[in-house]
Amino acid sequence: MPHDTPLLRLDRNTHSLVAIRRALHDFAATAPMDVASDGSRYAIFSLTESQTPEHFCKELLDCIIEHEIRLDLEKKYGAIRQIIVEQAIRPVDDDALAEKISASLADSEP
Repeated sequence: MPHDTPLLRLDRNTHSLVAIRRALHDFAATAPMDVASDGSRYAIFSLTESQTPEHFCKELLDCIIEHEIRLDLEKKYGAIRQIIVEQAIRPVDDDALAEKISASLADSEP
């Protein structure tokens, strides 16, 4: 790796690899990056002349956190979303739906 290549180290206990990869995908057009591992996770990226490393890193970290929140919400409420999708393609007279929703809400509470 060239000495002047910006390197952003990410704590593998803090950021999920899925969130990192999704964030890197979001930035792929403006700053090509790669994820490697040597016991920690890091992104190697190329900046345009108009980008500062500090500003870019802040945007990338914000994006990673946003994806982590989405992943957490999917874990917590994914079952409810699936029930809604199932109901959208079924007749309205399904009495078991209310029980499924109540059970899913009870399971997702902390």
